[in-house]
Amino acid sequence: MQLNVWFNSGVSLTAIMRAIREQEKLILGRSKLINKIFCTHKNPYFIGFPEADHAEAEPHLTGDAYVAWALEFSRRHEINRFVVGDHFQAITQAQAQFEAQGVQLVYGCPADKWNLIDDKSLFYSTLGEQGHTTMLPNWMVWNDGLADGLDCSIDWILSQITHADKVETPVCTKPVQGIFGQGFFRFNDTPDPEQQLFQPERKIIKSADFAALAHQAGLANGHRNWMVMEFLPGPEYSVDCLAWEGKLVSAVTREKQGGKGQVIVYDPVIQAYVQTLIDVFQLNGVFNAQFLRDAQGQLKVLEINPRFSGGTGMSVRAGVNLPWWWLKLTAGGRAEDVPQPEIGLRVQALITHVPLQCFPSQTQG
Repeated sequence: MQLNVWFNSGVSLTAIMRAIREQEKLILGRSKLINKIFCTHKNPYFIGFPEADHAEAEPHLTGDAYVAWALEFSRRHEINRFVVGDHFQAITQAQAQFEAQGVQLVYGCPADKWNLIDDKSLFYSTLGEQGHTTMLPNWMVWNDGLADGLDCSIDWILSQITHADKVETPVCTKPVQGIFGQGFFRFNDTPDPEQQLFQPERKIIKSADFAALAHQAGLANGHRNWMVMEFLPGPEYSVDCLAWEGKLVSAVTREKQGGKGQVIVYDPVIQAYVQTLIDVFQLNGVFNAQFLRDAQGQLKVLEINPRFSGGTGMSVRAGVNLPWWWLKLTAGGRAEDVPQPEIGLRVQALITHVPLQCFPSQTQG
């Protein structure tokens, strides 16, 4: 059976659809997996639309109204695989309705595990409660409604790490919920003026200044919980993973090396930690896990994202077309046929420039 695959608004869709196209071109003289690719997005100028066979902008709907529209879209286009991006909770709650239409939802974690992954404090707490403390850095939660409580958290973190004197700024913070590093800061009570002027991207701040700003923002917009953590100097590893039926099928581990790009490596500790994450959070399909090394060289997990990562295209270049293989497994493919990555390959992302056009939303005529 060939698949009509639908991607709705989500991360890295341009690279994902392009990767699927590339894999299909390699299937010479054999039955192709994909019939058509469909893409919808809330941005009518979405850059990935040209990669799809059919593309349109999504109507401005939420909740049950979005589900009704998605069911109608699936019927109209005979969709049989829906790779869920945005509106995750609403779509997965309606899974039975989609299955009644012959649509298999494709997503990376059970709906009841989503909040445990999305909230970093719940993520760490869950791992700790199940005995997996070795992979965790020292951490606490501070709520910015407590204007004078941050220093207590910082002092506790410092009391737990013996290598604090080896790191310029040994404690950092980030919101318990967030993406793309938004809200990340490192603490130093005597920030370097040169750094503040010419390297503000390092985001180093006095703890008192940060606490005052966070408290002020909380008064205006609602108070937030923050992870107060041991700073991990690295190196950093981004791992694009494919799990199936409870087992790790493939893990493409990219060690980030700054201006030298990213190198595909193999680390048995990362492999074991990723399998632990699969077991604890019942992950299935493609997901991304991020790790850093502490000042003593020990691996610590930062977070997992049950979706395609921004670096999935680099994993494809390393020989593992994760999006295509995930769809192949949903259609009866064998996990043992999934290739392993090319260890030692150095990769990097490339920015290109393309014209944009507007894709209007469409309704049934």
